[in-house]
Amino acid sequence: YMNRVIEKRKFTIPASIRLIGHHAFVNNPMLHEIVFEEGVDLIERNAFADNCSLTEIHFPKSLTIVHQRAFANCGRLTNVYIDENTQLLDGVFDDCVSLSNIYFSGTLDQWNFLLNNRCLYHVNNRSNIEIHCSDHTFVRRTESNET
Repeated sequence: YMNRVIEKRKFTIPASIRLIGHHAFVNNPMLHEIVFEEGVDLIERNAFADNCSLTEIHFPKSLTIVHQRAFANCGRLTNVYIDENTQLLDGVFDDCVSLSNIYFSGTLDQWNFLLNNRCLYHVNNRSNIEIHCSDHTFVRRTESNET
């Protein structure tokens, strides 16, 4: 699947694939939706960066680590679903200016621990991001809205 042009809007990554490599799906305007089957456990740096048409991501429970800038510059990305056991490294969603909802299966305390690694540090969103945890929903003010 590495560095191959995808010619359909929805792409399913099968359970037999455990790792998504560095720049594997970078800059593919045809990619609108990614479905990860259980089994994928690592997404490397910039794997899905610069996908201007990507709007929603559902991470599988099997995913343990998403490396830096894996989804950076995905300008239409609005919704992300994250399992409580997934570790997001710095800048996973840098410059995802439309990101508005994150659905996190863990608690608010778990989210705050996850946030310490600066995974949302440079989102530069035009609006606030609503974080939906299992025990609490809150609005995170984005950098561009903070005064």
